[in-house]
This record gives sequence, structure tokens and C-alpha cells, in this order.
Amino acid sequence: MSIKNEIIVASILICLVTPLFGYGNDSSSREPLQPDDLLEDLHFLVKTLEEVHPDLHFHKSRDESLLELKKLEKSLTIPMSAIGFFKIVDPFVDGFGEGHTRIVTPDELKRANDSGNSNADYDWNFDTLDGGIGYLDFVNMVRLEDFKQFLSETFQTVKDNQLSGLIIDLRRNDGGNSFLGVELLNYITDKPYREISRKEWRFSRRYISKLPKAFKSYWTEEPRVEVAGFLSQEPPPMLIDFLSQNPPSELKSLLKDSAPEWMRTYLIKHAAHWLDLDYSPETERELLSLELGELRTPIKPFPLRFTGPTCILIGKATFSSAIILANAVEDFDLATLIGEETAPCNQFGESFGFNLPHSQLRVYVSTAQFVRANGDATNKHGVIPNIEVQQSTKDNEAGLDTVLEVAIDWVKNLDESHEASFNP
Repeated sequence: MSIKNEIIVASILICLVTPLFGYGNDSSSREPLQPDDLLEDLHFLVKTLEEVHPDLHFHKSRDESLLELKKLEKSLTIPMSAIGFFKIVDPFVDGFGEGHTRIVTPDELKRANDSGNSNADYDWNFDTLDGGIGYLDFVNMVRLEDFKQFLSETFQTVKDNQLSGLIIDLRRNDGGNSFLGVELLNYITDKPYREISRKEWRFSRRYISKLPKAFKSYWTEEPRVEVAGFLSQEPPPMLIDFLSQNPPSELKSLLKDSAPEWMRTYLIKHAAHWLDLDYSPETERELLSLELGELRTPIKPFPLRFTGPTCILIGKATFSSAIILANAVEDFDLATLIGEETAPCNQFGESFGFNLPHSQLRVYVSTAQFVRANGDATNKHGVIPNIEVQQSTKDNEAGLDTVLEVAIDWVKNLDESHEASFNP
């Protein structure tokens, strides 16, 4: 499927996958919260996580969670502020081991949104290091069209200057739009690959109850221009398989009563059971799967594709869509990975946001799982580098970048027997 068609499919399904972000109510009240209120918040938190997350105990077992919960309950015996409660409950939420399920204070959330990603003063940057090695520091996966222009100019520079190798740094990249990774890979490989093999959404009753807020920009009286053309075509296989599943009655009811006419018309033609509350109630399922097994073939011909020594730096801060990019590189052997293992490749996302009733702390819980590129949904590892390098304390104190130095040496050593070139 082309990138254009994938975007259109995503647009049609956006009502089912849009994260529900936003600030909660201001928790600036200085009145301490009573133990009963704190316990109610704690139980509401756990209940909602259990109801919404597709696999809450992927990293931490239910028994472990229950033991921790009992300790938390016993600790909530005196009045405390919302911030005090946050400090107690944050490690519990963080212990589920996936960064998209998290708890924040409204003030912290506002500051994060106001300041954006503070990793660097730029989203991406390119320099030429000594020895004619290109260094692309890829920090944020945002501004797709600008990134396309940046890549074109960058790899024209690489070609014009006949650089000997390329280092792409993802160590500070905490994700964003995965299509930036697709654009980048066009420039460094011609091998078929995929970023993820499957995506699974859990459409719980609580999640469905909030979906209309996410529908607003897409549930318009007339479909968007890019969607309208797609609606006249037969659905692609991935969408046919998705629509063949039997969603929960709450979702059917919402679509039947609230979806715009054009969406209902499309469902009547291709998946009428999505609007039929009487259709096979015993086979309804909250967890719906979108198979993405088809491999993506990089653009051919591609005059600016670099075929010289190329390595990608990864680390513990590499996250989200940046892990998806690095995992595609790992599972399909697209380049050499150098650095430290990332967070797990089997990630969760599509966050659902809610407030705790008394403290008004904001909580985000994942509603979907992204299965890694090779299809192994049980693997709990992150992207594992081909060359493992940790930043030493000694080098850190001396201001040296250990991982980058190893990468430079790797390029220089490989370059002795490999002539950098471009493959049209």
C-alpha cells in the first residue's frame, strides 16, 4: 500500500485511534486531601487502568501489582497535598514499564506542552565531522514536509562532498510522526521492511464513552477531500480484515447514532455488522487487530540513496516512533546499530486521558499495542545494538561522547574496504 493510501486509511479510522489529550482541571487547591479521598483516587486509578489498557500486565504481573497496591493503601493514612499524593503513586504507575501510561500534575502537563521537547534547540541537524563523515542528529519526529526538504538538501550535500560514511543519532529522539522514519529510510536502504507488524486497539466502554471528543475534526457533515476519493474505492486488504471483526455493542451504538452519514454509508457497504446491535453478541470483542504484515519497498529509483557505511546510534532515551524506526532497522538488517538497548519494541500507545476525582492529577493510559516488526508480540526486549557501547563515567566527566567516538572509528575502519557511493 502506498504512503498516500495509508494516510487515507488512517484518516478514515482516526475516530478509533486519536489520542484524547488535554488538560485536566486545575489542582491548585491548597487544601490537603483526606485519606478517604486519596484511597478513592487510588482505586479509581487502578480500576481505569485495568478497564482501558490492552495488556496492563505485560511487564509487571498482576500479583506484583496487587502487592504494591496493598502497600500504597496502607501508606495513605494522613492528609496530604495532591503533589504529595503524586510522589507516592507515580512510581506505581511508572512500574507498569511503558512510558505512554503515566501520571502527571496539571501544572507539569501545561509546562511540558508550553516548552515542547527540550532535548535540543533543533528538531534535526546535519554536520560533517573530521574524516568526511556525515552526522545527522535526529531529535524530533515532527514537521514532515520540512523534514523531507531537509533530507533532500542533506543527502545532496553528502553526495556533492562524497562523504565517506554516515552516522544517524537517535539517542535523544523520543518519537512523534513515524512517517519521518519512512522518509529517512528511503535515503539509506533499498531493502523491503515494515515498521510494525500489527496494531491492536482495546475499545473498552470507558474509552468509547470519550471517543466523540476525538471525532470532532473528522465527523463532519462531508468527508475531507483526501478521504472522499478513497471512499469511492474498494477498501484495501488491511482495512477489510479490520472491518471483518465484530466490535463491542457500545461502539456499534455510537457509530449508528452519532457517525456522519458518509461514514455510515461506507460501513453499510463494507461492514454492515458494525451498525447492527443484534449481530452475533457472543462474538463481540473489545480488542480489535489491524494486521500490517505487508512489507514496504523503498522508492526506486532514488539517486540520493547513500550506500556507504551507515550506522544508527540508539540509547535508553530513544522512544516511541524512534524505537519503531530503530526496530525496523534491527529486524530487517537495514544498517548497523551502535549504543545501548532501547525501551521495549513491543510498545503501547494511543493514550486515553482522565483526571483522578479528588486530586485532579492527570493520568494517561494506553489503549493500543504496537507489535514489533518481526511479529513477536511476546518479546520484552528493546532494540538491541549490533555494537553495544555505554557512555563511561570517565569519558562523561571528560566531556567525551563514547558512543559517537566508537561510531566514528567504525565508519573509518569500514571505509578502508568500502567505497561510499550512491545507488540510483
